[in-house]
Amino acid sequence: SDLASGPCMSGPGGAMSGQDVSGVGISFRMHGLSAKKGFSVVRVSPGGPSDGSGIEAGDTLESVDGEQVEWMSFEELASRLSGPHSSQVALAFSRARANSASPYEFEVAITRGSKPRPPQPNHYPQPIYLSQPHSAPPPPQNQQQQQQRMTEGAAGA
Repeated sequence: SDLASGPCMSGPGGAMSGQDVSGVGISFRMHGLSAKKGFSVVRVSPGGPSDGSGIEAGDTLESVDGEQVEWMSFEELASRLSGPHSSQVALAFSRARANSASPYEFEVAITRGSKPRPPQPNHYPQPIYLSQPHSAPPPPQNQQQQQQRMTEGAAGA
């Protein structure tokens, strides 16, 4: 796969045992065909740790905690982005600018965490059946009841 993402990531050996491991909530795509690579943001998870940080799809990750990522494997990047819950990681990005040869460069500090889950309903609402109005009497069960209802209806008119 060419995507690394938060909130939970693990290195090539699997999840870190005995620790609460969290990520940054960003999906990346690797680009470059040689040993020197780059990682571009595919998406920032809504409600995740990086939401609202200014990171956008298409931004290029330059470094993690001051270490350049261009020589990192995908597994190493995933390992460096994950860490103990509530710990911080410094990320440096570049972004192409229109009408400029030099990219916009910026750094953000992200507190690792997990994407909040939407609240789960405790119960489902009762369905409303529109085929039978609530005020209508139940259908007659035999002919005698049907005749009695017709007679009551005619007498009331």
